[in-house]
Amino acid sequence: MTTDTAQPFAAADPVQAAAALFRAVDNGTPVNRDEAGRFAAPETIEPEAEAVEVEATDDSAEVEVAAEAAEEAQPEAAADMPASWPKEDAEAWNALPPAAQAIIAQREGQRDAAVNQKFQEAANVRRAASEAAQAAASKRDEYAQQLDQIIGLISPVAPDPQRYIDADGNFDGNKYAWDKAQYDQAALTVQGLQQQRQAIAAQQSQAEQDAVRGEWETDGQRLAVYPDFAPEKVAATFSQIETYSNAAGIPAGALATATPVEVEMVWKAMQYDRMTAAKARVAPIAKPAAPNVRAGVATPKAAIADSQRAAVMSRLEKTGTLEAGAALWKMQMKGK
Repeated sequence: MTTDTAQPFAAADPVQAAAALFRAVDNGTPVNRDEAGRFAAPETIEPEAEAVEVEATDDSAEVEVAAEAAEEAQPEAAADMPASWPKEDAEAWNALPPAAQAIIAQREGQRDAAVNQKFQEAANVRRAASEAAQAAASKRDEYAQQLDQIIGLISPVAPDPQRYIDADGNFDGNKYAWDKAQYDQAALTVQGLQQQRQAIAAQQSQAEQDAVRGEWETDGQRLAVYPDFAPEKVAATFSQIETYSNAAGIPAGALATATPVEVEMVWKAMQYDRMTAAKARVAPIAKPAAPNVRAGVATPKAAIADSQRAAVMSRLEKTGTLEAGAALWKMQMKGK
């Protein structure tokens, strides 16, 4: 009878396998057997890997720090020269460090913003004042019209004492005294209203003068292009315009409140009337008589030109007008 005896497990190296088996038994480690009852190699227990703590890092923070470092490493870009600096100072501006340029540009921008804000505030104040002035002027004119109507409605008439004597010659003193008191009261009321009306009329006149003065300040230069409005001639020109406008039916003194555009229109109308009158006074130039032409003989052009020149010279000697001189000048320019 054959008895199965447990055989040691087969290994590529029997010495190493036996040593491993003895180490397992000595350490109290269970020894495995295979299906045939032979000792199997002990399970190799892998050592546990030591946990290594890895500190989590914030990638975004590292990227931001790196970006800031890169920006600091880059040279600062030069700022544009402020518009208030003249072009002659461009070289001095470019010589400034970029940091100084940035500070100056920032201050210039702050100053421009502050100035523009003040200008806008001033414009708003002017606009509000202008609207308030227009509203006040409208109310003033409306009140002036109402005063004229009230004054026209009251129109007190002083009582006539003769109307208070009856047929018997008795004078009704009480009635007369009452009516006289009523008249005096109405007269005082009208007097006060008239004073108010006069004050309003003065305000209206002053407002018109201020408006005309403002228009002359803005549009007065349009007359400077005409020689008649040169400083040495302007007084005489305005005197002629006033005379012309008065003759045309414009009330005297209206020129004082006329705007530059109105003055220019009146002056042009005066110039046109003068040109029309001068043209009417100019006698038409008589055509020179054609020289006698014999049948079958052509008149030379030189003879015709001599005849025309002689006629013009004769007219110039007789009249001495500018038109005759111009006609002779034109003939000379044409080579006649």
